Amino acid sequence: MYKLAALAVIIGGLYVSQAQSTTKVEIGKANQDVPQVSSGSSQDDSKILVDEDATRRAREDEQIMRKITRYYEARTSPFSDPGRVIVTIARSYGVDPIMFASVGIIESGGCVHIPQGSFNCWGWGNGSISFDSFSDGVDQVVRSIGTRKIYGRYQQSGRVEDFAQVYNPAGGEGYIKKIKAVMQQIEDTSL
Repeated sequence: MYKLAALAVIIGGLYVSQAQSTTKVEIGKANQDVPQVSSGSSQDDSKILVDEDATRRAREDEQIMRKITRYYEARTSPFSDPGRVIVTIARSYGVDPIMFASVGIIESGGCVHIPQGSFNCWGWGNGSISFDSFSDGVDQVVRSIGTRKIYGRYQQSGRVEDFAQVYNPAGGEGYIKKIKAVMQQIEDTSL
């Protein structure tokens, strides 16, 4: 019989490791032991609630959030905490958050050069569409990229080239290179 954590919630930066009778939960610098409860089952370990892949992904996402936010802040973006918003929403629709953040940099300098009150950092609708907030803009644009059939090739491949052919077909190879260059700059951002 194996032991399961009574309750485990993975939030950006949460690290979970199992000990004999407790699960060690580390959030930032604070450590806390969480009591174990028996699962009442002798099923194999693949059914443990807290899995290592989810923990690894949460750590990676936290780093991506911080890098995107730092990159936008360096451009004096008015978008508060863009990393957290972009990563959370992009992941929910299967869109690469670094690629999406890069488009916001290319199209508006990181939400700096947009029509007043539009919250449209992504040039959506050739910049003519307005959103209620930056978060609403992320949600609507990412949802379209992640669900509309026109983006089907990107949804299948995850390739920047397949995304750019639909998002900005007139941009051609130059637009693809810009996206990839900004993606690399974001990934290389020091924390």
